[in-house]
Amino acid sequence: HKPKTTDDVVGNQANMRTLALWLRTWNRTHLQNKPPPQMSAGKRELDLGKKAVLLSGPPGIGKTTTAQLLAERVGFGAIEVNASDTRGKSDGAAKRKHGLGGKMSNQIREMITNSAICATNPMSRDAGARRPPLLIMDECDGMSGSDRGGIGEIVDCIKNTKIPIICICNDKHNQKMKPLKNVCLELDFRRPTKQQVAKRMLAICQEEGLQTDPVTLETLAEMSNGDLRMLLGHLQQIRLTKDRLTYDDVRGTSGGSSSSSSSGSGLLAKDADLSPFAVASTLLGFEGGHLSIPDQTNLMFQDMDLIPLLIQENYVNHRPKVAGSDRQRMQIVAKAADGISCGDLASNMMRGEGEWSLMPFVGVMSGVFPANYVRGAREVFGIYPGEGNFPRFAAWLGNNSSTNKNMRLQGDLANHLRCGGGGQALSEYLNLLRLLLTKPLVEKGKEGIEDILQVMQSYGLTKEDREYLLTGASYKNFPPAAKGAKKQKEPAVPTAVKSALTRRLNALGMNTDDDGGFKRGKKQGGAKAGNTKGKAKAKAKAKGKK
Repeated sequence: HKPKTTDDVVGNQANMRTLALWLRTWNRTHLQNKPPPQMSAGKRELDLGKKAVLLSGPPGIGKTTTAQLLAERVGFGAIEVNASDTRGKSDGAAKRKHGLGGKMSNQIREMITNSAICATNPMSRDAGARRPPLLIMDECDGMSGSDRGGIGEIVDCIKNTKIPIICICNDKHNQKMKPLKNVCLELDFRRPTKQQVAKRMLAICQEEGLQTDPVTLETLAEMSNGDLRMLLGHLQQIRLTKDRLTYDDVRGTSGGSSSSSSSGSGLLAKDADLSPFAVASTLLGFEGGHLSIPDQTNLMFQDMDLIPLLIQENYVNHRPKVAGSDRQRMQIVAKAADGISCGDLASNMMRGEGEWSLMPFVGVMSGVFPANYVRGAREVFGIYPGEGNFPRFAAWLGNNSSTNKNMRLQGDLANHLRCGGGGQALSEYLNLLRLLLTKPLVEKGKEGIEDILQVMQSYGLTKEDREYLLTGASYKNFPPAAKGAKKQKEPAVPTAVKSALTRRLNALGMNTDDDGGFKRGKKQGGAKAGNTKGKAKAKAKAKGKK
């Protein structure tokens, strides 16, 4: 039941028209140097002058099939390369040794850049029906470690290609896909509606002799998350054991035997985990409104560590659909924040005291409760330049890491200074120490290095302490300065002076002994050994000249 023509493909008809127009005008645009056609999708202008197209969307909705059918309809011979092939960087040496029989990347690069073979498909077995080739790079976001330089190689091929290239991926927001997005026309494939899926599946069921109704198939399409390929596999498995499918079978609520219930929700639910970002987008978006509270809670269990943080990071970016004004929006956001706070308290009790029976409550209050309040369209406030309109990664993780690092460095510094009283007492020394560690270098240059070393030795400071004193003030969570103290601006120190000081500190070895002074052992010994080795080389060179 694989689609034989483009009319058999379910959904994404607008993307199919755009892709067909891009294919039909590719030769005219890139080989005859004529201007590309103008086309827009909503408010976004589409750049049909790109040499490649990036098709992105969930699995099983027909991206690869659409590319193959359109290539055949327009008159190209599709050549598909997927994740089962090694798609590493091309190797000139291997190409010279083995020719086109070597690495696949060499064959592809030769095919897309050689004018003599671009006119016909060199990989077609039917010599009489050879057509211009079109390259389909499937599962681009699934390139593994064996694909050395894979994305970079694709980008380089796109810039020099003389044939159309269609790249396909599931998650275009993956960080490694960023270089590819810059050189491709992006077409986002979406899941077809449950009505579209049910209509197509009903025709297939009638052809296969499986009696059912549209409501049952719509429920089945919703449970399979719009994956037509997965849905066909489920229907085939059901047809092997029965000739009728009812709504009770789909929901697993029939009062029959265990075999009847086994063909219910457990069989029909899609056996694929969603990513934490997909879960956060589902819960905060309109799609989550069609899910029951237990279903939303089950989504939270996909990753109980990261999903609550993603909800907390992104909930203010959603405009609640129930908010009629900005005032109501602020009230709703405050309610959601109360739920997140309650969930955080329960999470601390659950993890700290081992009360794991609280996990469902934590999932509801940390994610389901705030998501049901703020559910709506996502907005970008422009706080982060270049931010896409999709869930942002949790900034708390980075802030927590910086806080822990600063607390560790602050504790080490307090110990070296023999300073009691915590961060507040330590902060009274920071401005003075920062001045003592920079002023001699500004006023005396390299001659002030000895003064810096004397200050560091007097206070028992290490190289890491000095770096913390000079750069720690830039951290968000740096302890506040003493009351009434003004923030000191660090004077500019020449780069050459900084380098000289670093070399001197490395030569001294910045480990501290029990008395707080410098321990000058291994590194100085290593330096002496290095000097001895250098003298031996000089003597040998002199003998050679003689």
